Amino acid sequence: AVAERATLAAIGSSNQPNLRAASLYNLGKILSAQGKKAEAAKALRQSWELSQNPVTLAELKALDPAAAA
Repeated sequence: AVAERATLAAIGSSNQPNLRAASLYNLGKILSAQGKKAEAAKALRQSWELSQNPVTLAELKALDPAAAA
């Protein structure tokens, strides 16, 4: 819960796309660990849209192959 709050604060205060993408990626991992699959996929998708990072896409595909399409 603490990590989720800190990550949400980082997302909310960042204007830098790379930092925001990294924070969204972290949020996706946190939400996935909490079993919140749909919310995790949304965060990972938003991260991918900002950074086009292949690691993010791989995480998204592993979590929800349909969402990564």
